[in-house]
Amino acid sequence: MNIRRAVLRGLMLWLIFSLVGIGIVAVPDSGGAVFRLSQGHGPSPWDLLGIAMLLLGWVLFLVPLIRARALWPVPGLVLGGFLAGLAIVVWSVLSDTGSWWILGASLSAGVQLVAAIAVAAGRGPTLRGIRPQRK
Repeated sequence: MNIRRAVLRGLMLWLIFSLVGIGIVAVPDSGGAVFRLSQGHGPSPWDLLGIAMLLLGWVLFLVPLIRARALWPVPGLVLGGFLAGLAIVVWSVLSDTGSWWILGASLSAGVQLVAAIAVAAGRGPTLRGIRPQRK
């Protein structure tokens, strides 16, 4: 499979699994938290199912995106933006700082989307370093 097609397929799967996962997490639940991340945060069993769907979709997208890393427009910026967003999410959840996690999640998702669009559109560097895919 062509690497660009694999990234697009991963992007579509990420979107589908994310919508399902967000839908599950958004459903009000009355169960207690399975474990506590902080004073105000802890996932219920239903939330864990939604989180698993979100993570599965992300992995299905991340694997082909990493394989195409030679095509990223600015690899250091993509990685730095992703890690900065992840750090903001972790800090926000563990310290109960309200809605800051939205900024971190948006930053992480945004740089991944920009990288995926650049790969799919063929706007990254040359194919140097990418092994040809068997058909």
